Formats: sequence, structure tokens, C-alpha cells
Amino acid sequence: MIVGMALMAELLGVHVPKGYIYAAMPTHSGEGRNIRVRSQRQKQMAGGHEA
Repeated sequence: MIVGMALMAELLGVHVPKGYIYAAMPTHSGEGRNIRVRSQRQKQMAGGHEA
């Protein structure tokens, strides 16, 4: 998604430095992991976990 936004900005004539994109990628992937872990914990708290 980050790369897509950068490409759209380039199409509109806005230059996005590659450093910004590379710096945002680890944060974005880490947030996805946090969302999955949080979802799994909520399922376990609700008693719906299947081992």
C-alpha cells in the first residue's frame, strides 16, 4: 500500500524520497503483526480459541 501511494504521488508529479518509503515499511509490517496478535488474544479471552 505504501508503494502504491508513492507511485500515485509520482504520477501527480510529487517526488517522494525513497528513504521515506523504506523507513515506513518496517513500521507498517510491524503494525500488521500487532493487529493479528491482538485479534488472537481477543479470541482466546472470549473462549473461542482452538488449539
